Amino acid sequence: FTATPPRNLTLLGIETPKKVGRKHEGTLTRFDSLSREHFDAAYVKHTIADRQSTIALFERQARKARAAELKAFAESSLPLLREQLKIARSLPDREG
Repeated sequence: FTATPPRNLTLLGIETPKKVGRKHEGTLTRFDSLSREHFDAAYVKHTIADRQSTIALFERQARKARAAELKAFAESSLPLLREQLKIARSLPDREG
């Protein structure tokens, strides 16, 4: 994801994470434990689900955000997120 975040995140009351959260640590650990033949399918499945939930979050912020800069960021990020989802859906399932 390469969109540029709003410059004044702290002014908007948004704290950026300093480290990977527990949820993501678990995902990284699970991926690390997979064999080569199972990794690709798991990664594609995870990427599709992740982009779908991210798109839903950004669509919600594009509609409901009160801060204009946050709303604009969400709106401007959606085309890239949708393209990433399209690409992820086009990746082959190499498992089996």
